[in-house]
Amino acid sequence: MIDKIFSSDTLRGRATQCWHVQRNGVAYVIKESWIHNGSTTSEIDTLGELAGLEDVPQLVVREDVKLRDGP
Repeated sequence: MIDKIFSSDTLRGRATQCWHVQRNGVAYVIKESWIHNGSTTSEIDTLGELAGLEDVPQLVVREDVKLRDGP
C-alpha cells in the first residue's frame, strides 16, 4: 500500500475509499465502497460493459463481501 487517494467521510452513501497500491512492481488502484442490498446496478457492471474503450479503467479483479443481517 502506497497512499490513500480518496476517502469519503460519511455514514450515508457508499463510504468510498481509494488506495494507490503496488504488487510485484505493478501499480494499481483499489476502490472500496459499500453498496446497499437494494441497488440494482453497480459500478463493476458498468466497467464490464465499457471494457476495452479508451480511457476507461480496466477492472482486474472484483470481490463482493456480503454481511449477514442482524447481530
